[in-house]
Amino acid sequence: MLWSKFARRYLLSRKSHSVINLIASISVISVAVPVAAMVVLLSIFNGLGKTVEQMYSAFDADITATPARGQTFDLATVDFGSLKEVNGVEAVTTYLEQMAVASFAGRRATLMLRGVDTSYTAVAPIDDYIVRGEWRTQGAWIDGGDRREQLMVAGYGIAAELGMPQSDSRIELYAVNRRQFSSLVPMSGVGRCRAMLAGIYMVNADLDSGFAMCDLSLAQELFNYPGRASHIAFAISDSGDENRIRRELQSVLGDGFEVRTRDEKNVSLVRIMTYEKRTIFIIAFMVTLVAAFAVVGSVVMLLTDKRRDIATLRALGAPWSMIRRIFIGEGVLMTVIGGAAGIAAGLALCWAQSRFDLVTIPGGSPVGSYPVSVVAADIAVVAAAVVAVGYAVSSLTVRSVLKHES
Repeated sequence: MLWSKFARRYLLSRKSHSVINLIASISVISVAVPVAAMVVLLSIFNGLGKTVEQMYSAFDADITATPARGQTFDLATVDFGSLKEVNGVEAVTTYLEQMAVASFAGRRATLMLRGVDTSYTAVAPIDDYIVRGEWRTQGAWIDGGDRREQLMVAGYGIAAELGMPQSDSRIELYAVNRRQFSSLVPMSGVGRCRAMLAGIYMVNADLDSGFAMCDLSLAQELFNYPGRASHIAFAISDSGDENRIRRELQSVLGDGFEVRTRDEKNVSLVRIMTYEKRTIFIIAFMVTLVAAFAVVGSVVMLLTDKRRDIATLRALGAPWSMIRRIFIGEGVLMTVIGGAAGIAAGLALCWAQSRFDLVTIPGGSPVGSYPVSVVAADIAVVAAAVVAVGYAVSSLTVRSVLKHES
């Protein structure tokens, strides 16, 4: 198009006044800087989101089934063979979860005790987060096989609340036996057992101070739920369709169970992270919008400088609509160049952060440095926003300056 050739020539050729070159360069830089910041912020937020998801996957399985009524179900009533045959399911496990109190050396901590079986780590890889001792929850025979020692693994926060016992310390566990509890004789409804601390894990503050794991049989005995569990957890393949698998599992389990994905189970967390990302984008977009107004000065100066060119074009029969498109295109071109430079700079910074860990998270975080994850859709949205801002600002400026001449 003829107007685009004029716009490119005005921007890329030498101007008669060096001040216009300077203003144009400042305009490009003023757009590039917030765009680069937007790319970096969105990528860091994506990285943090994936890190949080990986951390919670140590506890929350890809898909979890719970009884639709009540807290537990009879393990004998579930057809585990059919569940394992569902296409996309890689591992299945069960666990029993309930509140308990741990006691050691006069200290107490309230926790969620989860009784797990031998296949638990195939669904929730909590064993990757052990920082002291080892992952062992299955009871071991000692004293020549005469006595069975129960084992447990606790979070770092729980261990700190109990005074950081050694990995071979005996922890007292107490829980309310809801089947035998009586307000007249309260102690008759309190279950009690002892387990040796085999290991300590560290994931994040919430999980570290809230959960401990033991053998499923120990939890069934402590909570007085023999042969029962509270959850069925599934690990699915990376290529599996999560929603399809959830529907098929629901069909196999029937109406007696409620089957949910990790996102559905943690809907509040997912919603908060979504809102935070949108807020970050809106704030960065507003900064970019304000910075784009630097293009106004450049376009106005160019209009002033090209009065003779405008008069010549009018004498040659060029309509005002074409002249407006020339200078609107000029402003859009400056914005696009600044946006492209900003995106390139942002991507370079993200690569450098992922490669060299330039910025670390203070406070001894297990993550170490800020994680980054570049998502193509975010880059596309940023690019579209920059073009839209450039067009809007340039169009308003040109129409305002030339409104009395058209």
